[in-house]
Amino acid sequence: MATYLDRDITGSGQDVLAGANLVYLTIHVITLGPEVRTPTLADPDELLRFGWFSLGDNIDVGDGARDYWRDAVWINFLNTLWTPIPSTGGGGPLVLAATLLRWRLSLGSVAHVHVFGL
Repeated sequence: MATYLDRDITGSGQDVLAGANLVYLTIHVITLGPEVRTPTLADPDELLRFGWFSLGDNIDVGDGARDYWRDAVWINFLNTLWTPIPSTGGGGPLVLAATLLRWRLSLGSVAHVHVFGL
């Protein structure tokens, strides 16, 4: 598997996934900002208000290239694994084509993101 992005993130931003095509993503929380909450003591690795990420692509649909984004994915655990939802039929790999990553983390929060794939 190839690595397309491997870095710490904070605040809000976006990055190009170097050579990316079909991707998976992991996020490891390093620092919880003051707005982040753990909703229950029974699951101390569950988070509220940590932040989100979105995968996207720069596409030209005939009127110039633009960045297009998929729905935000909330970061709800100290260690988050994101994979695409399997489609019905086909039997192909569970991956999603993307060349961009965008994020917004709550104030003071830091995470390490690793994007990898085929």
